[in-house]
Amino acid sequence: MPPRKRKPQDEQEPKKSRVADVLIILGCLIVVVYALAYVTPKPTTDSMQYGVKVVSEIPLERLQWMDYIALYNTTNSPAELTCKFELSAISKPDPRGYRISIEDGDYGLFLKEKTATIKGRNEEEVLTACHVFACLRDGIECPNFVVLEKLLREAPSMSVILDSNVGITGGRGYAEIMAALSYLQSKHADLNGDGNLTQSEVDANNYFIYPFIKEGDVCRAQSFNTVIQNWSGQNATVNCSAVNPAIELTYSNVSAIRVDGGKVIISGSDDDVHTGSIIVRDTIAPEWIRRLYGFN
Repeated sequence: MPPRKRKPQDEQEPKKSRVADVLIILGCLIVVVYALAYVTPKPTTDSMQYGVKVVSEIPLERLQWMDYIALYNTTNSPAELTCKFELSAISKPDPRGYRISIEDGDYGLFLKEKTATIKGRNEEEVLTACHVFACLRDGIECPNFVVLEKLLREAPSMSVILDSNVGITGGRGYAEIMAALSYLQSKHADLNGDGNLTQSEVDANNYFIYPFIKEGDVCRAQSFNTVIQNWSGQNATVNCSAVNPAIELTYSNVSAIRVDGGKVIISGSDDDVHTGSIIVRDTIAPEWIRRLYGFN
């Protein structure tokens, strides 16, 4: 067999050069595609959720999977600190979790695949946007927060009704609400606003808190004693529909915070009742949780 003829060197070199050029071009194209994917804004949906603008790159339902969250260490305002306490109370901390920042700016929620930004131009807007984020994340129907705050702040006194079917987690929410109301009660009693309650201010207090346990349609009064109030309740019973104004925590297959006449009704599973209670707690007195942990 005659030996194979080798191609001349000058014929092999151009072919290798063309292959190298193709590989370089393909590499450049891949880099460009990735760069464009990074810098080109993803399509978003804009909607109004419970009075707050929500701009989202992800379906809102996906937010309910974001149980693990990461919060930035820096805090620039009291409202931001309250929001962080609120979200921490209903989430699981994880440095690799869904990263949430709270900022001054255009009022609303801005949701991305791995991050969320809560924005507001003042304390009220930041807190409302924070509440709406909590509701969306936990799949809870929210109320009109202006109406909710008006009822809670302007009520002459407040009853709290705990459904006997609510479990331990929801019970912790009940305790949070009672603590926030007690703080609000002390603010009412502190007539000169100096932070110290005198006996005359205690005697003049006219804001009272009445706790009840609900069994069916019957509410049984519970004793409640503080520095300001000493109420035995005397184990009296009353039809729950007659207890107004009131915050009612009830076990239900409907997850919601509703304002119904003179009642704020927090309903859902045990976890949902807890989440709703934390939101209502920070609507009653957003400064209370800061004071509890030693922040003014």
